[in-house]
Amino acid sequence: MLGNDLTGSLPDSIGFWTNLERFDVSNNDLTGSLPESIGNWTNLEQFVVYINQLTGSLPESIGNWSSLRIGWFFDNNFNGSVPIGLCNAFNLTYIGVECGFKCSCNECDDNCI
Repeated sequence: MLGNDLTGSLPDSIGFWTNLERFDVSNNDLTGSLPESIGNWTNLEQFVVYINQLTGSLPESIGNWSSLRIGWFFDNNFNGSVPIGLCNAFNLTYIGVECGFKCSCNECDDNCI
């Protein structure tokens, strides 16, 4: 769904997609915060939401993503920090966040130049 001019917010019901392995809605015009229910995506390997207008803090529930390899959160308006539980994902190789965003994971790239 990347680059499809999607607008609006992500509904809480997307948390029911429990077998999801890849979620990519990058380069759209999504707004609002990420629903806590996305923490149900325990099989998720890639989460890509860069270049949107998403706001708020990252849900603590994403610390349940033990299969995550790649997370791209940058070019949004998130605040706060990456939940520490996410750092424990077994195959985590990269988390892209905004410059100045707090992240304790070794795999974080804050895109500061």
